[in-house]
Amino acid sequence: MKLAFIGNWNNLHLRIAVALANNLKHHHCRVVVSRNDHLRCMPILSSLSNSATNSVVEVLDAVVNFSFEKELHSSVYRIHRKMLETIEWADIVFVGAELFFLTKLIIDKPIIGVPIGFEFNKWAKSDKSPDEAYFYEAAGACDLYLSQSWGTDAKRSGSVEDFFIDNKLTDRIFYFPSFPIDFDLTRLFLNGKKQTPKSKIDNRYIFYAARIEVESDQVLDNKGWPLFIAGLSLAMHRLIHHSIKLAIVVRNKKTLEILQALPTEVSELLILINHDNPGDLPYADFLHVCDQSMGVIESCGESAAGMGLTTVDALSLSSPLLTNIGLESSEDDAAANLIYDSANLREPQDVAELLIKFIDDVATAKHESFDFEKAIESSSRVISARQFALLLGEKLHELQNDFGTHVG
Repeated sequence: MKLAFIGNWNNLHLRIAVALANNLKHHHCRVVVSRNDHLRCMPILSSLSNSATNSVVEVLDAVVNFSFEKELHSSVYRIHRKMLETIEWADIVFVGAELFFLTKLIIDKPIIGVPIGFEFNKWAKSDKSPDEAYFYEAAGACDLYLSQSWGTDAKRSGSVEDFFIDNKLTDRIFYFPSFPIDFDLTRLFLNGKKQTPKSKIDNRYIFYAARIEVESDQVLDNKGWPLFIAGLSLAMHRLIHHSIKLAIVVRNKKTLEILQALPTEVSELLILINHDNPGDLPYADFLHVCDQSMGVIESCGESAAGMGLTTVDALSLSSPLLTNIGLESSEDDAAANLIYDSANLREPQDVAELLIKFIDDVATAKHESFDFEKAIESSSRVISARQFALLLGEKLHELQNDFGTHVG
């Protein structure tokens, strides 16, 4: 089976392609890179083959390079010849959210949407302009969607799920517990850079991996930064007690100003990464910071966005993780041995209590003997790359066999 992955890079499409190639026989996957202007999204490898499955992954670098804001919002769509050739070549095409317009061009083969989330947020307005209406119409034309399961329906929220419900598309969604956790691929990414990363940190530290978005002097981070910093102020005595710092990637100058304006007792605990040249770290460096950390914090609080690609990075390195994952309180899950769930936290004191437990546990190396690679196979909340590939493989064959009875 020939599969094309086109659109939002961020390494998710590559992870899906590699999971399929390493676990299913005779699959040929081509990944078309977009957003290659984004450092963390730059591809780490150009090809990968598996002799046991006779499957292959190819990465077509720099085929797409457009500005989402300037071009897509003005309905300017540029399609590279290699993209067209890849679409023609494939049996099934996966598209990232900002390239859902391709569904209006492809009518003779199944299209699978991979909604990341924030692309939908950009278009989620009550009064849609013509290009926004076009986007919604194109997104609705997908034959199947890949989407994380957030557990119960009550836990699902946000414009992506609302879009599925409002447009009666829920029967097309292939829900899975999490993005596939692939330990070998992450190690390959981690070792993709031979020289010592510039991000090398000598201190013992916890990595705060959530982004801090700023606009008009307001913190807009949907990963729960304001609640986190309020809780941190009540828990920082444990960082001091264990001589642990908090490492943060500085993405822009406004974020740097906000961090530098924090109370001295808080700012003294921070290690600001890349602050001389604000922006994202290259992906291998990002993984290096995750790997060398004592634990990773990804999102905090009830209103924060749920687990994302940083979750995948941390868990595939078997790093203790604090995030909004939405584990059921009664759930005895293998994931709970490594994940500290912030989903039900609303108050700084609640965050502080979870932070204190997290800090004390990583400081005492509580998780060192925990075999997460083995435990993940029995988890109901996260999924291994092998399990994911087998489930998705069944869906792909069903879709290919059924195609022709319906389109979009």
